[in-house]
Amino acid sequence: MFHQTLAQSERPTTVRLSTSNFFDACTDISWGSSQAKFAPLSDEMDIKTQEALITFDLLHALLGYEGTYIRFSERFNKNVLHDRIHGPDHKVAKHLDVSLKSITKKLLRYGKYHMGLKAFAEMYEHSLFGKVNQRLCWQIRALLAEYSQMVAQQEQSFHRMATFSLRTMDNELSEKFADKLRHMYEIACTVHGITEERNPSFRDASAVPETIALDLAGRGTKFDAFLDSVRSDIMLNGSAEVSSDFEPYSVCKGGLTLRVVQNRLYQFKGDPISSQYLASVFEDISKDYLKSLNLWLSAGDIEDPFAEFFVRRNELPQNLFYSNMEKYWHELYVIKSDGILDQFENKSIQTKILLTGKYLNIFKQCTENAPIDSLPAYLLKMPQSPQIESLFAPDLALLVTQFYDRANYLLLKLLFEGFYLKEILQSLHQTFLMADSSRVDTFLDRKLHELSRGKTGSSIVAPTIAFNDMVLSKKDEWNALGLDIEGTEAQISIPGILQQFESFSIDSKSFYDIAEEILEIKSFDAEKLIPAHENASVAIRKIVTQSLQKRPELTETDRLAPAESFEDAIIAGVNIDIRLPFPLNLILKENFLFEYQLMFKFQMMLKYTAKFIDHIWQSASSSIAWRSKSHLKSVQKLILRCQILVSRMKSFINAIEDHVALSIVDTNYSILQTQLQKCLEWTRNGIANTNAPHVSSSNFLSEDTQFLMSHGSNNNDVFDEKISKTHSRKAMGMNSEKELAVNGVIPLGEHLGLFLSNSLRDLMITDGNLLQHIRKLLNEIVDYSSTVSRLKKSLILMNADLLQNYSQRFPDKFGTIEISEVIVEQRVARLNEVMTWNWSRFNNSLSEFTQELQRAGAENPAMQSLAEKLALI
Repeated sequence: MFHQTLAQSERPTTVRLSTSNFFDACTDISWGSSQAKFAPLSDEMDIKTQEALITFDLLHALLGYEGTYIRFSERFNKNVLHDRIHGPDHKVAKHLDVSLKSITKKLLRYGKYHMGLKAFAEMYEHSLFGKVNQRLCWQIRALLAEYSQMVAQQEQSFHRMATFSLRTMDNELSEKFADKLRHMYEIACTVHGITEERNPSFRDASAVPETIALDLAGRGTKFDAFLDSVRSDIMLNGSAEVSSDFEPYSVCKGGLTLRVVQNRLYQFKGDPISSQYLASVFEDISKDYLKSLNLWLSAGDIEDPFAEFFVRRNELPQNLFYSNMEKYWHELYVIKSDGILDQFENKSIQTKILLTGKYLNIFKQCTENAPIDSLPAYLLKMPQSPQIESLFAPDLALLVTQFYDRANYLLLKLLFEGFYLKEILQSLHQTFLMADSSRVDTFLDRKLHELSRGKTGSSIVAPTIAFNDMVLSKKDEWNALGLDIEGTEAQISIPGILQQFESFSIDSKSFYDIAEEILEIKSFDAEKLIPAHENASVAIRKIVTQSLQKRPELTETDRLAPAESFEDAIIAGVNIDIRLPFPLNLILKENFLFEYQLMFKFQMMLKYTAKFIDHIWQSASSSIAWRSKSHLKSVQKLILRCQILVSRMKSFINAIEDHVALSIVDTNYSILQTQLQKCLEWTRNGIANTNAPHVSSSNFLSEDTQFLMSHGSNNNDVFDEKISKTHSRKAMGMNSEKELAVNGVIPLGEHLGLFLSNSLRDLMITDGNLLQHIRKLLNEIVDYSSTVSRLKKSLILMNADLLQNYSQRFPDKFGTIEISEVIVEQRVARLNEVMTWNWSRFNNSLSEFTQELQRAGAENPAMQSLAEKLALI
């Protein structure tokens, strides 16, 4: 026994070991460094005695207490949180044998680990640090309990076994606890180091700062983090689609703690024992995080009382719910970018996870919060997705995709079968793209005069009432939509329902003014404008400067609008305002409805011009002044020229209208209908039964061209940017109409957006040059029509018989007018100049427009076909 050995030593009176329990002897030892001096270790003391003395002190030090010959370093301050979590360094008394000193210092690291881990567990089990850290603290406490039990056993062995030695102690601790304590200690120090970086107040604190919630260390770098993320997203994916929250955590918690353990696991993946232990720690501390992920993916719910999960719900003002539904749902749920695990760093999987829960919440919002799992299987027609059991599961991405497909299926089924999305799109097609224009024609015939008046000072009540009654009233059209609802006595009219959300209005700006504003929107090269080395303040200053730069004003040649034009008339501002209800407004977004409105405005301008010239010519040709056989031959030739020019102008408008109706609207809409039908069949057949290939919408998003970094059109407008994405996909081997994803909310929106973008492009609205040529030609036609309406008096003054007849009927107007051959010749010459000028002007404008169409026809066959038709006029 050690007691017997010490009794036989040379100086037995200087050493006395208590036989009482070791833990009882430690209860009165304080945390901090003792002011007592080291007891001397004599050089003459034999090694056995030194080992006994130092072993006794080590049993104290292993549990975080000082002894007689082992003390804490003076640098250790028990009142500083940083020192407590990192644990103390130890000092050993002088004259200890070298062989004992080496193993003693090796064993003292366990005391350092124990003290640091104990302090970490006491601090990080606070609710402020979340459930992940609480589970980590539980793991630490369980490990320390086993470790303490081992030390207690060693204390018993120290008293009872003569063969017990420091080497035995070292072997036992190294075998069972060396790696575990070291890993836990390093993890704890790393976690606390991250907290100190984010909250410098922790470095000198003695406890958890009470002002932690207000002390956000990352506040100053928030925008820098935002720019870095956007820059990275654009470089990798070509866009920054995912809604993100860049507010950093104020402490290390949630995903940040998981990342610390995950990185250490990667670091020791070549060590099977360490890997197995670290993996078990990660699996245990990630259980609540994994539970939140499964709950979000399966039900769209967030159970995150300590704000650790990487999907966060924003508290938004309630009025946004009604004023801007798209913005509300876009900002309601966001990805917390701080602490994202490696498994979820890919923007594609982030998009899937975010949209999965968002779609489920939209579905529940429309079904009175009905639990997803309670829906009958025959209605769902889809397999239940299994729960994700581990964040390291090899099929993690596949399971996320299955949840994502399930959410897409539910929302699309709701939209197509509950809100009749296909029928609503058909109704919008009829209203805005004038698939059946007979009602619009009737409206223009009856209200042409009112529509020709200026917007200023004119009443718009009569045109508004007439349009609502003659165009928007569609209650008798439900059969045309093929809508048949079983089990209902009253048939439902989708157009009749939409009428409640549509209203005719007159905008203060004309169609051309709005189109010009769109064409003046410029994109910028983010890589050049925001270099990687620049900070947030410089970058934002550049962006603002770029945005506020004065746009170049259009020259008179560019504007091409004559001083007297119909662009200030009511017809130039006609519009249909529409505010669709939730959730339709999430698919038919404001920008989509705006594009519908642009096409409606453009077609109204075409139809108005056609009606205007028809009305003027019918009025003129019915007058005896135009039909008289007594005109001079020179006058008859001028009348014939006038008729021919009117006919050519009408042919031009007819060619444009046929191009719009047949080559553009019908063609593009038939493609959209095909995609809608595929999507509808998918919702009817179910996920498990469909044979249609599924292309992930997130992959589809990642293949978009870099919108802010490159722009390939001459006009640099937003619509051509959207079209350029289609060309880019084609260059990568993806046909935009045939190979885009069909099954999904995002692919559905992409198809709808592609339909509208292609239609706008083919309608020449997004090409500044083509639009200006059409603008010029339409203004010339209206201007010429107005000229024709004023030629009646000129024709009378060039015909003696007509002048005599009208002088008798209207003596006040024609009684004093003289006529002679010279005067008639002068009047004929002036009329000939007017006709020649109008003829030449129209020829030149038409020729320029045709040439511009041929230029555009190199990439668009529809433009080339139109150019060939116009060349025959």
